[in-house]
Amino acid sequence: DPAISDNQTKGTYPPFDKGQEMGVWVNDSRGGYLVGKVWPRGNASFPDYTNPITHQWWEDLIIDFHKVISYDGLWIDMNEPANFVAGSQTGCPTNKWNFPPYRPRSLSGEFLFTKTLCMDARQHWSDHYNVHSLYGYSETEPTLIAARKVLNKRSMVLSRSTFVGSGKFTGHWLGDNNAWWSQLAYSIIGSLEFGMFGFSYVGADICGFFGNSTGDLCNRWMQLGAFYPFSRNHNAENYAHQHPTKFGPEVAANSRNVLLIRYRLLPYLYTLMHDASTVGTTVMRSFMFEWPRDMNCRTTKTQFLWGSGLMITPVLTPNTTEVMGYIPDARWFDYRTGRELPASTRKTTQTFSAPHHYIPIHVRGGVVIPMQQPANTTMYSRGSSSSCIQVTLGINGVTAKVNNNGYAAENTLQHILVYGLAGPINSVSAEGANVTSFRFDSTLQLLNVTGISLSMSSDWQVGWN
Repeated sequence: DPAISDNQTKGTYPPFDKGQEMGVWVNDSRGGYLVGKVWPRGNASFPDYTNPITHQWWEDLIIDFHKVISYDGLWIDMNEPANFVAGSQTGCPTNKWNFPPYRPRSLSGEFLFTKTLCMDARQHWSDHYNVHSLYGYSETEPTLIAARKVLNKRSMVLSRSTFVGSGKFTGHWLGDNNAWWSQLAYSIIGSLEFGMFGFSYVGADICGFFGNSTGDLCNRWMQLGAFYPFSRNHNAENYAHQHPTKFGPEVAANSRNVLLIRYRLLPYLYTLMHDASTVGTTVMRSFMFEWPRDMNCRTTKTQFLWGSGLMITPVLTPNTTEVMGYIPDARWFDYRTGRELPASTRKTTQTFSAPHHYIPIHVRGGVVIPMQQPANTTMYSRGSSSSCIQVTLGINGVTAKVNNNGYAAENTLQHILVYGLAGPINSVSAEGANVTSFRFDSTLQLLNVTGISLSMSSDWQVGWN
């Protein structure tokens, strides 16, 4: 959190002492730094991240903090900036900035400075009135730059307050939500919107932040949340625990199963994140992006895609074991079984079976889905020697052209699933060598190729006849 305690013994708290020496604070229009109140003991001062001097102060603190806690990324919160008093500990002067002729509606309070700083507070860029919405934005870039210097690798930042362009520097979660079914559903809309705003790494607090979640709600939220790009179960203090095991072995097992699907699909998710970074596509994607002329796709808000290739249809209502979902105009295969949806279901709304352990997932025809063997952590999953690709193409082979880009893949390709093949399949070859360990299911039109070991760091080709 940006607020820094100003109530420590002088000379014992470097964040404040050094900040005071360097003059990094947001200043009161009446002179001196603005004094507010947040979590720290006593009062609080607020760094002015629009000031280049503050960047050096912040970088030094981030470097020192890594000597205490060996972090990989930084979560920055309360950076709207939030303030527990209205404006400052001494109030705000009466002027057109603090009491403008028009005040936008707010969720609480009667002043423009309710729960934040006085609007006439002084910052390097301008008065706070003009840069209030840029406070979180101004904090994210120096935070990421400093973290990268410490770690000498990409690192990550997660910020509550953002602005247009912040997605270049930070991920985002949707803020303090409630353990309500309605907010489970709203989280899809919020995540899709932030994807359009340029935030590829986004998600909501799974199971709800405020309030006591139930087993049914948390079960379904864990299933949906496994497909947020940023996936985190998180709640406030003084509410009931909501980790999956809290609700018994069934919710725990269901959560573990869907998280293993996520871990299996991490190579595909990383591919989507790379595409978002390089060409600006979305990760968690609205149907409208793929079928803009379909009026039903323009209004679908209870389903979504991962990239263009996976369709997720979560359960968003209590006490049910089925869910309605729209089928866009494409070939679709059940992710788990490979069974194709009938062509007659395209551009119609269908009912999917969704028992408590199950979230409907479908793979789009014409898409290659890279996967890996899941494990209990992402590190162990990534270290797995076995990778798999799931192909939904009615063709007679797959060819990979590898661009290493300075990296070497440790994994080997050991498994290929091909959906939607008319068959029969009589032979399979990998790099010209005959492969005997394959099975073809003529009912499901599914080819399952095993017994191969192809380097993911060089080109390869697998074919079938």
